[in-house]
Amino acid sequence: GTSMHIEHKLRSTLHALFAVAGLVGPGAVIDAGANNGQDTKWLANLLSSRQVFAVEPLERNIKKIRAVADAHSNIVAIRGSLGNTTGTDSYPAALEHKFDQLDDKTRKYKRGTSAGRVTINVLTVDALFADKVLALAHWDVEGAERQVLEGARSTIARDRPFFTVESFPRTGRRLHAELMQAVRA
Repeated sequence: GTSMHIEHKLRSTLHALFAVAGLVGPGAVIDAGANNGQDTKWLANLLSSRQVFAVEPLERNIKKIRAVADAHSNIVAIRGSLGNTTGTDSYPAALEHKFDQLDDKTRKYKRGTSAGRVTINVLTVDALFADKVLALAHWDVEGAERQVLEGARSTIARDRPFFTVESFPRTGRRLHAELMQAVRA
């Protein structure tokens, strides 16, 4: 079936890329913004001889990815995010519990209310792949795709990987235009 993050048409396209012998060069795969790991699992099954790096900032999701990785020796789970510089970033702690808390009175899930921020590591693709070859990347990083591209310039120039990015040309015109300009650069 289709997943929430790699639509059926994209899965079909990726499957076709790897079905043509020699079209995609050797190397590993990145699934950034891996969410619950279902797309990572699909990629790991499709490309069982390649390492698949699942990059995800949320601890609640990385736990699910690690459970998937237990059954797939080619998955490398990385808690953090990708960007244009290596360092740290943070997000509201409430995101770790978004919709996870059941209200006893209404019996409905409510948004998390945790205070504070969670700090995560930020890597560039260039740092992550300094000693590895990149064949394919799927970057679904909630609007930070341009920054990921900036941090992947050396790897892209060296390895010439196929990559996909998420963009919203209708609802996020400015970000879409900036991203498309960065893709062309």
